[in-house]
Amino acid sequence: MNYKYMKSEAEEDNSRIYYFEIDGEGVVYRQVTVIDGLIYVSNRPYGSRHFILSESPIEFNLQEAIRKQDFEAIWKRGNQPFYSRWEEIKVRCSKGDLIEGEIECIFPHGIVINLNDDIYGVVDYKAVCKKSGSRRIYPRNKVRGTISGFDEENLWLIISDGEVIS
Repeated sequence: MNYKYMKSEAEEDNSRIYYFEIDGEGVVYRQVTVIDGLIYVSNRPYGSRHFILSESPIEFNLQEAIRKQDFEAIWKRGNQPFYSRWEEIKVRCSKGDLIEGEIECIFPHGIVINLNDDIYGVVDYKAVCKKSGSRRIYPRNKVRGTISGFDEENLWLIISDGEVIS
């Protein structure tokens, strides 16, 4: 997919800076939010702030465009606290392992699953709908699936054969 990158400062509050990775339709795939110097990345929950990812399309503004390298630098800085845990997770979890977790949220990437112990996974939304029906896809419902890979960008397990089990 071809992404664009931009940096935007909140008009009403200079203490907030947003970095976006967006597709051609303005859908946000990754977001970094800086609030009073604290960095929040969209692939992790932060207490009451939960997962921070724009739900509305973002209109690309050429004046606010940044290079991919600039976005990646702030993304890596925001994920720094999670990298050592991610390496442990990859040793502990193997492709083919059966896992269960709760639906945390739905992102453009798919359904984000909380597998406990700071472990998150993503499963294809359409595949789960086909197997379980869309009416069962709600936060806190349990999903079972198989680890099929590792999303190094978001530090998530990739889950296949996902189905809602409760």
